[in-house]
Amino acid sequence: MTAAFWLCLLLVLTAWLLPGPANHPRFRVPVEPILSAAAAIGYIGLIQWRRRREHGEEQQQEEA
Repeated sequence: MTAAFWLCLLLVLTAWLLPGPANHPRFRVPVEPILSAAAAIGYIGLIQWRRRREHGEEQQQEEA
């Protein structure tokens, strides 16, 4: 498993297991749209990165 995987897992677990007032809905509701937008941007970036990577591998196979 890569370092990026462990970093993502650590961030998710930290946010999920974080007890206390930071996890109270009063504080989370105003920030939730920003978190959703950040997640969507990250997901789109991941899809684009994978497509570029797959496209690059196809070009390398065609050239060989």
